[in-house]
Amino acid sequence: MPYVNDRWLGGSLTNYRTIRSRLTRLEELEAIRAGEQINTYSKKDAVGPLARISQDVRNLNGMRTMAACRVLDRHRSEKEKNAISEARKLGVATMH
Repeated sequence: MPYVNDRWLGGSLTNYRTIRSRLTRLEELEAIRAGEQINTYSKKDAVGPLARISQDVRNLNGMRTMAACRVLDRHRSEKEKNAISEARKLGVATMH
């Protein structure tokens, strides 16, 4: 089950084109890391993509196959404010 529990990225619903491009880039970087292509990079040049992979996995991994959005504890926490706002802009039902 896909989930986001670290931080909701602003624009995850309303700016999906950008999120989708970041997910595509994450898949490309993971393919580079899994294959032999990373061995062609110097150690200094390999650090950037590898650091970006860990950051993108933390922020985007739960959104790879997400089909619905459910926000827990929406009345008590300011952290979910962005997710609720985006859902309302797109007409996604929110429970009271």
